[in-house]
Amino acid sequence: MARWDRPELLASTALTLGELLGSVPELEQVRFGFLEGPGALTCCGAGPAAVEYVVDHYLLTPQGTGTLETILPLLAELETVVVRRVAGGYRVEMMTRRLARGTPYSTLEAGTGDLGLNLVRGLFVSRFWRGEFGFGIDRVETGGFQDLGSTDRIGVWLAYARRLPLGIAGSFQWRGSSVGRRDLEAPERSDLVARLRRPFGSHLMLDFSAARASTTIDVPESDTMPARHPESTVLAVHAVLVGRRGVADVRLERWVGDAVPDIVAALDAEWNLRPWLALGAEGRRSRWGSRDFDEGAARLLLRPGGSFSLGLEFEAGSRKLRGVEELEPVDYRRATAQAKGRILGLDVEAAVGRWRLDRSLPFGFEFERGLDPDSIPIGGDVTVWRAGGSLPTPLRPVRLTAFYERRGRGDFLYWPVDRARFGGLFHDAYLDGQLEVRVGFQGLVRGEMRSLSVETAPPSLVILPRRLGFAGEIVVRIRDVRVYYQVEGFSDLLKSADILGAPLPQSRTFFGLKWEFWN
Repeated sequence: MARWDRPELLASTALTLGELLGSVPELEQVRFGFLEGPGALTCCGAGPAAVEYVVDHYLLTPQGTGTLETILPLLAELETVVVRRVAGGYRVEMMTRRLARGTPYSTLEAGTGDLGLNLVRGLFVSRFWRGEFGFGIDRVETGGFQDLGSTDRIGVWLAYARRLPLGIAGSFQWRGSSVGRRDLEAPERSDLVARLRRPFGSHLMLDFSAARASTTIDVPESDTMPARHPESTVLAVHAVLVGRRGVADVRLERWVGDAVPDIVAALDAEWNLRPWLALGAEGRRSRWGSRDFDEGAARLLLRPGGSFSLGLEFEAGSRKLRGVEELEPVDYRRATAQAKGRILGLDVEAAVGRWRLDRSLPFGFEFERGLDPDSIPIGGDVTVWRAGGSLPTPLRPVRLTAFYERRGRGDFLYWPVDRARFGGLFHDAYLDGQLEVRVGFQGLVRGEMRSLSVETAPPSLVILPRRLGFAGEIVVRIRDVRVYYQVEGFSDLLKSADILGAPLPQSRTFFGLKWEFWN
């Protein structure tokens, strides 16, 4: 659905994973201020059930909240980022950097911008002790906007991998992050992952892993709110079977900890039955105490010829949410038809679906606590329409894009009635590829959206009005050095907020530099 490889990540001007994924049209970014408070991604009113984050096949399970803050995962360490459609929502699959040429590799990034914003990001990967060693650091800080206070986020990644006897590959990773905030909760998290992998020919890969995640959530300058220490441990077996016409992915996980399932069993399979016909299926069962929750999806893809394709998808299930015990399970059911093709050089796609969601839950963040449970939107059945496309222009390096989504009226949280994106991209290289120029612009329209107001205590539900925004970037690469400039803004400060009482700045700019080293 969306993919960034290393060149695209280097060309990106995103400050956080949330900014990077916020460019995916189907996802909705919800931010408590700019970087001052927690932010999350969601879709179709599913709140914390919408998006899950996996790095090197390890699930970054939320702890203390219903979803992972998108400021926490590091960008410095990443080699690829892929967003996939799965039963119940989307999965963000991330892979960390590996040696590409057998020689040491490093990157350095630094930048500064409005609101006291500063960024330092670095990565180093090299051979070490008959294996491969990696180190990454990522720090973002801002002085804050209005009365929301400052934020200082720092993350560190350490990794080591080497070949072991009997054809086994072993790896070890540790990642830690901490967020310092003046008034809001300040999480400090660490994840430790050990993995053994063994291929059996070209048809089977077995993967055994053990991981532990622990978090400390503190409220600065508070004598009445003690720190919380949620944690979880997982043992997992992962098998990938590759056949002549398809692939099957099987996982079995045993969890112990706070607000996690006891056991999870999952299967994801795809078959290419004919050049013009492909099938897909996935299923997942999770056990929480004495209760089981089942989810599944079935997909059909037809390729009648040329660039045209037609897809049919049905998904349904019941999901208990990780991270916060108090979050109620959600039930969903979706049927979607979509078509893609190329007409006169125009790449177009359209989709229509009938989607149902029982209960549209909040994320479980601090600013949502105290919300009257009886006021939480109940969800419902709606019809959803989507259309988008891209068009080359007579000026070859320029391409125009547009996307529009609209749904029927329903009682949902953090799901606009309609959304639109439109823009253009100029991208070309000169001097035998030594000079590259990239200039992009997007206009953003968000329709009315049910959200929260933190101007009252406890928080209350409100309807945010239609919002107009824009974003632009310029990236110039000279050999291995990239210089970039980004800008974001909204037409009206009073309509900029995702959460009423936590506004986004009406405009902001940022300037940065990235430098690659191959020795």
